[in-house]
Amino acid sequence: MSEQENNSQSPAPTIDSLLEKNEAKENNLNNETKEADFKEEKVEEKNEDKNEKEKNKENEKENEKENENEKENEKEKEDEDEDKEEETKYNDAITKLENDSLKAKLIQLKIFNDEKKKIEEKQELKEKNILKNNYEQKYKEIYEKIEDIILNKNTTYDISEEDKQKYSISDNNEEEKEISNYWKKVLINAEYFPMNENDKNILNNLIEIKYNPSNDSQDFTVEFIFKENEYFEPNILTKTYKIDEKDDLISIDASKITWKNEDKNPTIKMKKKPIKKGKKVIKKNVKQKVDSFFNFFKSFEKKNEKKNNNKSNSSSDSDSDSENSENEVIEDFEDEVSFFKEDFFKNQLEYYLNIMEINDENDKEEDEGDDESEEGSDEETKGKKKGKVFGKRKKSGNKKENEEKKNDCKNQ
Repeated sequence: MSEQENNSQSPAPTIDSLLEKNEAKENNLNNETKEADFKEEKVEEKNEDKNEKEKNKENEKENEKENENEKENEKEKEDEDEDKEEETKYNDAITKLENDSLKAKLIQLKIFNDEKKKIEEKQELKEKNILKNNYEQKYKEIYEKIEDIILNKNTTYDISEEDKQKYSISDNNEEEKEISNYWKKVLINAEYFPMNENDKNILNNLIEIKYNPSNDSQDFTVEFIFKENEYFEPNILTKTYKIDEKDDLISIDASKITWKNEDKNPTIKMKKKPIKKGKKVIKKNVKQKVDSFFNFFKSFEKKNEKKNNNKSNSSSDSDSDSENSENEVIEDFEDEVSFFKEDFFKNQLEYYLNIMEINDENDKEEDEGDDESEEGSDEETKGKKKGKVFGKRKKSGNKKENEEKKNDCKNQ
């Protein structure tokens, strides 16, 4: 029998069979919808947990800040009380005198003395900043010498025979090369910056990081120099910190990065999100921000202080929340200033060798840990994270230096 005859004899689909097929399709669609809804619920639960943890961290941070503010207020009050006490002594001593002419002369002398104190304070601050600038320029010279060694621009080393033996350096004439990925390792081991795998690939193009202090102020610029690459422009990324004479941060000016292709941007990733459209579930590509080293390049400007004496209580509360939020941002950026000025460049070799000990500001002090049992200490250590992303940390040199300092404190 031919194939055509077989096909002609095959039974036509019945209404029941068609209904069954439609029902099966609807069931499959419902199952897919339920699965998508279940996944979405799980994602929402995770986000809620994450938000709760972040909220708890923020509350802890606020409590710490309130404690710091209380201490500052107490210190200010003590200073005010001391000033009042001193003023009272002057008043009592001068008031006892009977000669009005003498009183007037002594009061004028006090006014002149107060003016002199203010001039002294300003001069001390000015001299301190000049001294700082002088040292910053000397540090810059040292950093430039270090960079010449890293990039193999200088191959003349002042190493003693004793050091050669100590570090097992032979006199074989090896080919001189630059230190590969020096700054990439420093950035990663510093554990101050968020770092994803795409960041690490891009940082293979990093040539050097420069510290450029101003000649006549506390301002400075950190310069990241990259090879010409397939990822972004420009090849030189900078971040300039403007600081006033009292060491308060005024503003930050960061380079704007232009990514050559959206796929090359490490600060975002495409995620397929299930979206219900009628009875169908479709998956749509959605942009999602991710932690990245390149989020570091953000500009900032401190807002001018506002006087809100005539505003309502509700408005004052709102302004207070806004001010607290801005203060937290300022604190984070000021910590960034401290990190570059007092830690990153100073300890670059320790970071490269990965021998730097990093302490999170939220960790308990070592002395408190000494009083706890070994079991408790182990539990605490397991829960600790080394370093913090764009956050506040205390750094105290390498491990050997820390042990020496600790022993010195105990001996004292």
